[in-house]
Order: sequence, then structure tokens, then C-alpha cells
Amino acid sequence: DDDDGGGAGEEAEEARGKARCGGRCRSSARIYSFGSYRMGVSSAESDIDVLCVVPACVDRYAHLFARSTTTAANSSRYGGGGGGHVAQTPRECVLEHVLRDSHEVEELVAVPGAFVPVLRFRLGGVEMDLLVAVLPVQQVQRGLDLVDDAILSNVDDTSQRSINGVRVTEQILRLVPDVATFRTVLRAVKHWAKRRCVYSNALGFLGGVSWAIMVARVCQLFPNAPSALVLEQFFRVFASWNW
Repeated sequence: DDDDGGGAGEEAEEARGKARCGGRCRSSARIYSFGSYRMGVSSAESDIDVLCVVPACVDRYAHLFARSTTTAANSSRYGGGGGGHVAQTPRECVLEHVLRDSHEVEELVAVPGAFVPVLRFRLGGVEMDLLVAVLPVQQVQRGLDLVDDAILSNVDDTSQRSINGVRVTEQILRLVPDVATFRTVLRAVKHWAKRRCVYSNALGFLGGVSWAIMVARVCQLFPNAPSALVLEQFFRVFASWNW
């Protein structure tokens, strides 16, 4: 009898939670990694970039950042989409609060007004950058191909910018003739750029995606060459590049 009562209580609490968070919203978020981690060239000091794709019933600002869509739009010149949930959202239904309450999460910084809204935090000693894209669907299906241009139909500008990182990463991996060679050369180029302090978007230099695109282009120019030759040609090609 005690077990039955406990089960009924848990079901009732779950039902109340769904009512508070929006019972019509089906839990079908999908996580995609991108950037250096997805390309297979991350190092010990690298962060992990991830994109969370959610259905239309999720409001980016209310459910991720505990802010109303109106407030977030007014505080940022970029604005951005959401489902329009401007009412007070229960704490347990807001990802920022859930992460702050977790003992495994450290150094959480929420930046809802950025050009690409992001949650930055450290999980298990690893730095994470979490972006969110809201799709105009009732449920996010498994195996969703974000590279397909049709995915951008009726998607708000903020979600398009958030999805862009995954799309670029996947396109690069699909277009290089040999992924193993690409990864080896990109690791070497990234190490070279960091040692010479020319690896930083924030400081006006090229960032990770830019270096990856450059390496991918040289890989295409020399599709059958070994890694050492591609690395040599990388510097030859861009030393004489008509910038």
C-alpha cells in the first residue's frame, strides 16, 4: 500500500510540474556538439560547444534564462524568438536555475542578450558553451539533419545564428576528402596559431572556425597528399594568398 501511495504521489507531482511548465510541451530536446570537439581536434584546455534544439512550446528566454521575451528584447538590440511565455516561470522549469542548483555545475554565466544567447558554465571541470535553437515543430525528431536548408524555414534569426555553428561544422567534415588528414593538420595549425598568439576572435585574429575552413580548403586542393605535405602546403598557399 505504501508503494502504491508513493507512486500516486510522484505521478501527481509530475502532473503538477507539467501543468506549471506547460503540459502541452513534449520533452524532445536534442543535443548537438560542434566546433573543435565535434571536429575531433579539441585539447585539454578546449571548451565544448553544444546546441540544444527544442520545440516551439519552449520559450528561449523564459525557460532558459528566466527572463520574459519582452524584457530580453528590450535589453538587447538583437531581439530574438521565443514562444511568448512572459508569465513567471517556475524555478524547476528554467534551465539556468536548474544548472545553478546543481552541485556539479560551476562558474555559470548567462548571456541572454548576446548576438547568440549562450549559457557558459563548467561541468566536471570542462568548460561548456550551451546555445539553444527553437524550431517551429511540436516535437524534435531523432536523426534531425540540421545541415538541410529546409530546417531554417520559419525559424527566428536568433535560432538561425545558433544553428549555424553545427551546420558549418558538419559541412566541413562532409566536404574534406580525408577527415583523418584534416584533423591532423588542423591540430598542428591550431597549435602553431596559439603559440604565436594569433588565435582569437576576441582580439581581432582568426578563430577556430576560420582556421578550420582554411585547412579544409587546402585539404581539397591536395586530396591525396599525406598530412605532412598538406601542412606544408597550408603555409605556402596562404603565404601567397591574395587577401
